[in-house]
Amino acid sequence: MNQNNLNFLKRPWQFEDHNDTLDPENHYASSIPLDQVGWNDWPSNHFSDIASQDLVQTVDQNEQVLSPFTPMVHDDGGISSLVMPPVVETQNTCFGTIPNVSTRLISQPLGISNGTIQGFCIRPDGAYYGLSLSPSQTPFSVFTKKTCEELRQLLSLWRLRLEAYARIQELRTTKTSHHQKVSSLEVDINIYGTREDAREVGRKLSSFGIALQQPSFGLSGTTYYNPHFFHTEELFGQYVAETPLLHQGAGTSTTASKQDSIPEVTRTQLDTATEVDSILNSLSHHTVLHKQTKVNGLRTTLKDHQMKAIDFILRRETDSLPPELALWQEVELDTGDVVYQHIISGTRRENPAESKGGILADEMGLGKTMVALSIIAASLERASEFASETMKPGGEDSTRQCSKATLVIVPSSLVIDTWVDEIRKHIYPGYLSYYKYHGPRREDDTNKLFNSDMVLTTYATVAMELSNGRNTLRNVEWFRIILDEAHEIRNRATKQFQVVVNLGAQYRWCLTGTPIQNSLDDLGALVTFAKVPLLENPATFRRFIATQSNSDTRARIKNLRTLLGSICLRRTKDIVGLSDPIHQTRRLEFTPTERQEYNDLLSRCRTRVDMSVNGDSKGLNSAMLQSLLQLRLFCNHRHVSHTSWSRSVDPDEILAYLQQSDQAACAYCSQAIYSINSDPGTDGGSILPCYSHLACRDCKMQHSLKQQSCPLCSSSANYNVIKDLSQNLGPWSASSEAHQGFEYPSKLTAFVGDIQRHGSCKSIVFSSWKRTLDLVGELLKNKGLNHYYIHGALPLPERQRILRGFKSQGGSNILLMTLGTGAVGLNLAIATRIYLLEPQWNPSVEKQAFGRAIRLGQTEQVTIVRYIMKDTVEDSNVLSRQTNKLRLASTGFKQQPQGHQSDRIQALRMHFGLPESTSRVS
Repeated sequence: MNQNNLNFLKRPWQFEDHNDTLDPENHYASSIPLDQVGWNDWPSNHFSDIASQDLVQTVDQNEQVLSPFTPMVHDDGGISSLVMPPVVETQNTCFGTIPNVSTRLISQPLGISNGTIQGFCIRPDGAYYGLSLSPSQTPFSVFTKKTCEELRQLLSLWRLRLEAYARIQELRTTKTSHHQKVSSLEVDINIYGTREDAREVGRKLSSFGIALQQPSFGLSGTTYYNPHFFHTEELFGQYVAETPLLHQGAGTSTTASKQDSIPEVTRTQLDTATEVDSILNSLSHHTVLHKQTKVNGLRTTLKDHQMKAIDFILRRETDSLPPELALWQEVELDTGDVVYQHIISGTRRENPAESKGGILADEMGLGKTMVALSIIAASLERASEFASETMKPGGEDSTRQCSKATLVIVPSSLVIDTWVDEIRKHIYPGYLSYYKYHGPRREDDTNKLFNSDMVLTTYATVAMELSNGRNTLRNVEWFRIILDEAHEIRNRATKQFQVVVNLGAQYRWCLTGTPIQNSLDDLGALVTFAKVPLLENPATFRRFIATQSNSDTRARIKNLRTLLGSICLRRTKDIVGLSDPIHQTRRLEFTPTERQEYNDLLSRCRTRVDMSVNGDSKGLNSAMLQSLLQLRLFCNHRHVSHTSWSRSVDPDEILAYLQQSDQAACAYCSQAIYSINSDPGTDGGSILPCYSHLACRDCKMQHSLKQQSCPLCSSSANYNVIKDLSQNLGPWSASSEAHQGFEYPSKLTAFVGDIQRHGSCKSIVFSSWKRTLDLVGELLKNKGLNHYYIHGALPLPERQRILRGFKSQGGSNILLMTLGTGAVGLNLAIATRIYLLEPQWNPSVEKQAFGRAIRLGQTEQVTIVRYIMKDTVEDSNVLSRQTNKLRLASTGFKQQPQGHQSDRIQALRMHFGLPESTSRVS
């Protein structure tokens, strides 16, 4: 035990709700090992004092928590020392709870009171930890060996206090069944410690595959800070003292609750989202997976977590699952026969089948592509054996020819080239053959679909084949299918989903850092693709997973936890040791001239908003959103209202407006759209004929073929967003005359000064707007600074050429990029500085873009610099209202559009000097 812990043991302690002070040195030898001092050797007078206290704490009218005296244990090198667990200020932070921890029931506990919730001591019992009602009692239930080892490590490293809680009804009904070898009791373990230790304790728990959740009990009189909760403020480098409570349950009152500002609908969604996020972050399976070190053909050494991912995939593909990863368990019938019962549905079968696939959901940047390449290289012999079977049933009285290839489906041709770059970088030349099935001449040599080890194509190509009546890919029985960015098929209604899910394959894998984006239906689509027995049926999935998860029962996410615990593997950046970036925010002042121009523009915007007050709510909201966009653009461009500029509206500005109104998504499949461009050589979305909504490239093709009207517009009320923007946002379009006597905006000149001071660093400069980057490009050129530039209108081959130049040692160190083009499928780990020229309406977009640099292969500290103009809309609460949106998006649950829009509109009304609406219109 280190000296700090020894000093800790020598301090006087005060019992909770007790006035007598104990000095450990005077009352017991704190350094004597536990195997030499029994629990009964403790001063009996203190136990009697504790026993005399009223342990029942009323939480509400319906629920009581019975809170025991809880011992705290410190272990060091196998020698344990025991101290009494006072509630002191340094341990008054609750880090959260480990839910549903299994214990093995040894005996029925005596002395259970007439409450609803019972608290327990967690005390050592030989080599194990167990539960008891008081420190003087023998444990009636013990934790598993795995849990005991994890507790031992935690308590040996930090000064922690542990409390366990269970519902008394469950405890009383827990009995030994002749169908089971042992009976069990599940408890929630609350962890308390110092605020300073929270992050490290969180990292340690993450390494165990454990994610803390909000406790239902035991928060009274404590500060709640959960290191596993997504604190948006920390993303921007701010200190967070407390985690907001997402629901007010029994025993969850804290010293200062922040939840009052969260609408009820949002609070419920945040609660569910946080629980799901906690499940996802506890799926490392570190205790059951082993490092697969031998993979032929690799020229790169794999990381430990990648070796374990290979083991996870191999176990599923070769039917060698440990019980922890299985969805079926043995059940002995009264007749003595043994059958297998589905853990979730209860269905019984004599010969069950597990899914031969699953989900690799590692956070962005942890090398999922490298894992996929490794498993392909490791299974070439199995693939050849599969191909020798020649034919497989294909449904509808047809057959499919078997191929040894793994079909990899990706979002765009740019991502295909990223995969090719990874093959060349990590696989020895000639070891792995691949074929790019993309473009107009893709069917020139279909034999390559059977002779190659890998076939690379895009979702759009697959969907197009279905629309054109082709069956080239569907007539193949693939050895394996891998979906990159698998959330692309989350909408079952799209042709994209329908054609992908009907492709034939022996093994099916999904690669996605966000398996749940909008709702649990997203996960259901992936489960259907992976052919998870029983649950692949949408109705069965809804019954046992989606519907139950939306209920109010305590066990509502139990089935979801079981499902994900079987088919999903996920690790976070904390586990692999990627360092957090350094966040810097530059708050800048306008020049006096700029301030006058901004105030004049603000006055004109307020006038336009005032004129819209007496109209309908749609007109008022549109006026406010357009005015907001004008003010945001001014902070970057200044000359937004210069009268010599034309009235054309840039696609990036249209997209920004649609983002502000929560409409920057495909009208058909709801897929997020990050850029607008109809050029066939790009990957942007398209504006529908209604001029108010967008379609992704895949759905746009279907829309054109069927000549459908926009699904979100009614013929009676077609509001032309683009026309309205052109009339109110213009004048625009730079010309040589417009720049005569022009002074560049303060923000951009400050940025150029910053980047000059870090000229030796590889830097990426992000902005939502191409016009901003056009101006930045001029400034850099004037300063003699070479740079690259990628935007949505740039053809994909040109983007690839530029990226190769930026990654090269001899290339320019500066890359300008619109946010939409940097959000998906790029690896820019060479960059060490990232500049964001304006705050984003949707922070998840910038998070995705930043993730392109903060990933495996990044060996240096990354610095992120943000620019904000003081006392402008950028510095107001209009944009800061996105905190809850980012929390929801990060966990995969979006707030209802009406609730979001109402909240934003209220903030906008205040910004433009209007009274807050009592009706909260949307």
